Amino acid sequence: MLDNFLERLGAGESHELVVIYRNRLPGAVTLQVGFPVAPRIADAAAGEVFAGFTPAGPMVEVLPGGELEEVLDIGAQLPEGHASVCWQTFRPADFRPWREHPSAAVLVPAELAGRVTRHNPS
Repeated sequence: MLDNFLERLGAGESHELVVIYRNRLPGAVTLQVGFPVAPRIADAAAGEVFAGFTPAGPMVEVLPGGELEEVLDIGAQLPEGHASVCWQTFRPADFRPWREHPSAAVLVPAELAGRVTRHNPS
């Protein structure tokens, strides 16, 4: 659906896919799947395709980010509430064609991630 939308507007294929996980409930999560686009493309969104914003601000990478269950487990460790959100970004080789949930870092807003320990290279 998103590829068709971009093609109709002459936008070409996206070079990044963003999946945002939010509104966690027991046994459920809201997924928002999209591509970064230029403002003119976002302005044309209507119907089942809508424009929104990707999370912004300081973030922390949490690894690993493989199977969808692992991603959701990371999200489940975040504080409850409307601000609880995590997301992943994927390169085209990861999602064209979509075979299974690709492995990628899970990004978490820094204020939700708690204390982060940095390991010094040896």
